[in-house]
Amino acid sequence: MHYYQFHIGDYRAGTAHLSDMEDLTYRRLLDMYYDTEQPIPLDLQWVARRTRTPAEVIPVVLRDFFRETPDGWVNDRADAEIAAYHEKHEQASRAGRASAERRKQARATDVATPVQPTINQEPETSNQLFPPTVGVEAEAVNAPRRPACPTEFLLDAYHELCPTLQRVMMLNETRKRHLVSRWREVVATDNITNPREGVEIFRQFFQRVSQSDFLCGRVQGRNGRAWKATFDWLVLPTNFLKVCEGHYDNGRG
Repeated sequence: MHYYQFHIGDYRAGTAHLSDMEDLTYRRLLDMYYDTEQPIPLDLQWVARRTRTPAEVIPVVLRDFFRETPDGWVNDRADAEIAAYHEKHEQASRAGRASAERRKQARATDVATPVQPTINQEPETSNQLFPPTVGVEAEAVNAPRRPACPTEFLLDAYHELCPTLQRVMMLNETRKRHLVSRWREVVATDNITNPREGVEIFRQFFQRVSQSDFLCGRVQGRNGRAWKATFDWLVLPTNFLKVCEGHYDNGRG
């Protein structure tokens, strides 16, 4: 991300207990997190050099504001902000492409407007005025419609296949937006036109989650505590991709 929102009141309330150096360290860790869109590495000496902060302060701040995972230290609120940023950017890109297509079609309609024939001119036929659509435009016309996201079916699959994870009591707009984005990625990648095929892919995804000892809290992390994935965590773009690629499968790494 090139920038991120900074809520002064929230930050002041959440960091009032920090020393000046701890506050500086936290700000630099956040900058690194948003800039790279990756977890803070587990090599804290490396992190200290990159943030130019004391190595002994970093673990104090990390334990306070981040959560340790096998891939590094993560911040759930920052992950949600990053996901919202990319979703907004994706929506703007789609709107721009749609606007460009409408202008293109309007120009084509203007060119195809019939003119009044002269006495010596043969009347133009409909085939002359509106030639058959070819190339990319023909593909767009004939392209299959992508199925809408069946959010309730996907949520039911999560509850059925991941019974040990926290239930989703309310499907708010943020959760729904992330779930719809993952659905669109899946149907576009696999060229899915039948919603049942998409639901089956998500069932396989949740089945993979349920088989992961780490994601389901059946093993202890480096801090000696077990951790469980949540629905919000699973539908974030980076986490969703890593689960699909088997990063959290038993025996991995």
